[in-house]
Amino acid sequence: MPYTLGIVNDLEVSLDTPDQVRVEAVVQGRTLALDATLTEEEGAPRVDLARLNRLPLSFAGRIVSRGINRGLRSVVEEAGVRFEEVRVERNGVIIIAEEKR
Repeated sequence: MPYTLGIVNDLEVSLDTPDQVRVEAVVQGRTLALDATLTEEEGAPRVDLARLNRLPLSFAGRIVSRGINRGLRSVVEEAGVRFEEVRVERNGVIIIAEEKR
């Protein structure tokens, strides 16, 4: 992983239908597990961070999720596409998008 500068190791992503994503990694020697949901909202992907190492993120998770979603919406708008569907399956994420007209 060229952008993590050796801070993140052993990155693993687990998917569960219809919208659950778990990212596990070793960060500076500590194992972290981040649980989130991945859906579509108003033509863009939406990420909601739920738990870190099984502890609910509540307020902090909502703040970080809003920032992530603002960035995702901006990228989608700049690309000129609209997401029709985002669906998590065990072997991958299905994204159906179309060019905006």
